[in-house]
This record gives sequence, structure tokens and C-alpha cells, in this order.
Amino acid sequence: EGALSYKRCLRFVVGKVYNRDLWTNKPFVVWCLAMAVGRFGYMEPHFHLVNHVRSLLPDVPASILVTIMAGTSGVSKLVFGLVSDLLRNYRIFLQQGALFAYGVILLFLPLCSNFVGFVVMAVCLGLSDALIMVLFGPNVVDLVGPGRTSQAFGFMSLLSIPGFLSAPAITGRLHDHLHDYDAGFYLAGAVSVIASAILLGVRRPKRELQPRSPESHPKEATGDCEVGSSEQRPSRPVTNDNENPSTYNSHGVILQCTKL
Repeated sequence: EGALSYKRCLRFVVGKVYNRDLWTNKPFVVWCLAMAVGRFGYMEPHFHLVNHVRSLLPDVPASILVTIMAGTSGVSKLVFGLVSDLLRNYRIFLQQGALFAYGVILLFLPLCSNFVGFVVMAVCLGLSDALIMVLFGPNVVDLVGPGRTSQAFGFMSLLSIPGFLSAPAITGRLHDHLHDYDAGFYLAGAVSVIASAILLGVRRPKRELQPRSPESHPKEATGDCEVGSSEQRPSRPVTNDNENPSTYNSHGVILQCTKL
């Protein structure tokens, strides 16, 4: 009995952790894969941007670039939160565009040679980062529904760990061999662009696109008239003195009224 109870408990825990319904949801799996790949290049400017600028421009306050990037991201999240509510049917596309922009900026970072250009790129990185981060929660809800949001977000975070941990080490090793950060920025930018391309496999959630039909509204009662079934409206309703008259609304729904 103890072994049987242990197996039942283990089966229950595995079923809850694995959650087959989530992993058979193709749009969610593709989205998780794209986010995991995109996380590889996400931390590159946070780790190596300051050292890269100092190696090119030793006399400028390079550390302020991280502050500019973080401040821009924090303020922009308030704005992009409202934008995502207004464009809720296009949240996947917004996140895809932000990932693409993030990758392109990283690709162009090694080509910049003046401090003003680095400030502009830091602002653009902050804007892209804000849009990527603010859409994580809404996109999870759109893809799996509100009842499974916490577990789905946990799965996505778990898949992102390898990219978070490996990217700084890989780009740092490239710097040790090549003695510059250009290769690391090129690699991180290319990976972010690839992640945005993977998101092409995710379509807009169908439940966001289907408008409510008149027949989906609940049954309503007004006085002595009750909304019945949505039958086709005949060309000429036939009534007699022994039957209750019938009227119709604009959707062809019969309004059966009690004859007084």
C-alpha cells in the first residue's frame, strides 16, 4: 500500500509539473522556443557595453549608458502597457518587432565610434527591452488562457536559463581570444534576429479575433416577451385568433409574446 501511494503521488506530481496540455499547444511551444533563443543576446549590452565603450573612448562616462538604458526601459513600460491594451490582437507582432529591433541595434553597436551614437543606441535598446518585457505576461495569457498562466510562465523562464547563463561566458571567451567585443555583439544580435524569425510560427490567438455573435448572448426577458430560438424569419408570419402572435427582431429571433 505504501508503494502504491508513493506511485500515485509521483504520478500526480509529474502530471501537474509536465502538464501535457501546455506542451501540446504548438503556438505556446514555438513562443517559448523563441523567447529562450532571444534570451541569449538579451544580457550582452548589460555585461559588455560599458567595457566596449571604454576601450574605444576612455575619457567618456561610459557607465551612464546602462543608467540611460534602464531608465528608458522603466519609463517606456508604462507607455507600452497602454499600447498593448489598445493593440491586444497584435501583441505577438509587437514583441516580434521589438526582438528584431533589439538584434539589429546589437549588430550596429560595433560600427559606432562616438559617444552620442552610443547614447542613442542605449535609448533604443531601452525601448526595445521595455516592449519585450511588458508583453511576456499578456502573451502567455493569450496563448494558454488565464488558468495556466503561472505554470506557463515558469516553463518559459526555465527554458531561458541556458541562454542567460551561457551568453556572457561565450561572449567573454570571444573577447579573450579576439581582444574586442565586436564578435560578441554580432553573435548576440544575430541570435535575437533569429528569435524574432521563430515567432513567425505563432499566429494571433483565435479567441481574440472572434467577435461575439448575436446568438451567443444569453436569453433575455422583457415584460411578457421572451427571446426564443433564432429561427429563420418567414416571409409572412401566419397567425390566427387561437394562436399567439409572433414578432421578430432585427436578427430574425422570434419574440414570443403572451396574448392578453
